[in-house]
Amino acid sequence: MLLAFTLIALAGAGRLAFQIGWDPEVRFFSARSPADWVTEAIPPDAVSHPAIEREVVFRKTFTLDAAPAQARLRARVYRVGDVQVNGQPTGLVFERDETWKRDRERDVAPLLRAGENEIVVRARASYGPAAIWLALDGPGLLVTSDASWTASAAGSAARPARLASTAMSAWGEPAWQPGSMLAALRASLPWLGAFALAAALVIRAARRLLEPRGTWLVAASALAIALLAWHNRGLNPGFGFDSGPHVDYMRFILEQHRLPLASDGWSMYHPPLYYLAGAAVHALFDGSVVALRAMNAVAVVVQCAALLGSLRILFPDRLRRVLAGFVLGAFVPMQLYLTQYVTNEVWTAALASAPLYLCLRILARDERAPGSRAWGR
Repeated sequence: MLLAFTLIALAGAGRLAFQIGWDPEVRFFSARSPADWVTEAIPPDAVSHPAIEREVVFRKTFTLDAAPAQARLRARVYRVGDVQVNGQPTGLVFERDETWKRDRERDVAPLLRAGENEIVVRARASYGPAAIWLALDGPGLLVTSDASWTASAAGSAARPARLASTAMSAWGEPAWQPGSMLAALRASLPWLGAFALAAALVIRAARRLLEPRGTWLVAASALAIALLAWHNRGLNPGFGFDSGPHVDYMRFILEQHRLPLASDGWSMYHPPLYYLAGAAVHALFDGSVVALRAMNAVAVVVQCAALLGSLRILFPDRLRRVLAGFVLGAFVPMQLYLTQYVTNEVWTAALASAPLYLCLRILARDERAPGSRAWGR
């Protein structure tokens, strides 16, 4: 057994090493002496970027006392590009169908001269930042890609290149300021503790309590969701899962007076029910993102009602189970998270929970009339 686990671990490690070192589809810049991978110094942001090929020009100027007799130039470029020395092509051209993780080399001594020399590498990439690795060595000569290089994209000024091993946050403050996860957790501990204590006491005392009315539980959940929405009313409207494309779908309906085709935009392939309702809310409340988020709060209330009804059918005489399941289901973290943003996922969950509840109602009744089957009564 130990041998089998060892072989599995070795096979996994070998596979990982292959992906890091040789697989061109794994975008990992593996370190290799004497040079470093360098990229453009792009400050971090929270905006998704389309997969459009972007060219970055990397430059390095250096001085030689005399032209060397030999000079070996080795380079790797992610993902497409070429290398020039003193304005002359070196013959190092990187095509998309070649692996970018392997060195390619040329003798560029005929292109070097006494005095000032310049290496220019043009790199283009669609997924992730363009990056280069380069080493020029010879007798008394060593030039490597490092933080002393400059990088510039089309229409932008040259800036110091960024080592790929350096965090993006070191190159500029993002438009948004992410808080520390541990700090946020510490700040929330009193509220989390109060909620856990209250939930435990209610479940513990369930045997001594009269069965609470379902409407009270749903109303309490609606109040809690409303308070959470009010607390988070200042959230950035651009955050969330494709919040922008969801709003674009609604605006398309309002502006074009028709449903979009799947090719009309990023999220236009989704079923239209949520977006038709959202377009109406968007028009009534003058494009208010808060009003669109309130739609999700209504969806959570619908889901809580369906959850409570289902639990009462499944556990008719087990009040503690009903309460425990309701508290767990009504306050699932992902549901609470999604509720705060413009998204169709919350209503998808609600419209999936309601039919399950109606199905359970039908199965729990002996009535076999067509009307009871159609309406779950």
